[in-house]
Amino acid sequence: MRTSLAVLAFSVALAFAGAASAQPRTDHEQDRVPSVRTTATASAEVDYDRAVMTIRFAGEGRDSAALTAELAGRLSAFAKDLEPLGVPAGDTRFSGPEIAIRYAAEAQGPDRRRADGFRGSAEALVETGDFSRLSRIMTAAARHGGLVQGVRFSRADGEETERRLGEQAAKSAVEQARRLIAAVGAVPGRILSIEDAEPYGRPLAGAAPRMLGAAAAEAPRVDIDVPVRPGKLKIERTMEVRVEILENR
Repeated sequence: MRTSLAVLAFSVALAFAGAASAQPRTDHEQDRVPSVRTTATASAEVDYDRAVMTIRFAGEGRDSAALTAELAGRLSAFAKDLEPLGVPAGDTRFSGPEIAIRYAAEAQGPDRRRADGFRGSAEALVETGDFSRLSRIMTAAARHGGLVQGVRFSRADGEETERRLGEQAAKSAVEQARRLIAAVGAVPGRILSIEDAEPYGRPLAGAAPRMLGAAAAEAPRVDIDVPVRPGKLKIERTMEVRVEILENR
């Protein structure tokens, strides 16, 4: 557990004035209350338990209906190859095909381009908790001309782990503040605030997951075993607390 602190200056007159007032303090008044701020960080390293692989299938042709049928057929064949790998149908999602006009540049003319056929794409998302399947899923995708665009790793209970670490960090920061106040002969008062020290960015559980670089769109061999190892996930929560300082003992 890592901690840091910043002790705010205060005056005796302000302390007595605050103690004598029976009215609730406004936010501005609370900012002037003698207090100690402490910050604590709690972290944990855990294993990933889920992976989502994104695979793109692309093609071109002069007939939109034929291109649509080709891409749909490649998706269907890929889905069939996943069955012997033990990937449940509910863990695979498909989108497309999407077809767009392909243009060829013209050397002359007002528009300088003309319709020259069609290009299309379709996408598959395959989710699995068995990382040993990832290499075989890549092989199946390459067999049908699929481009593996990335693999995103995650953990199902990441948010629960973040919550637990946040509680640990907050408790540690409060204990540190109270010990510091007692060490100078004063009395710890109310907890004035508890804040996430990183409010604009989620901890490492939700930020920048490890990605697998894109594979070649056309591999001459589709039986190459590509190892995929996610490593560890480090989750951190840093909390800042502010504890009131009462009069000396």
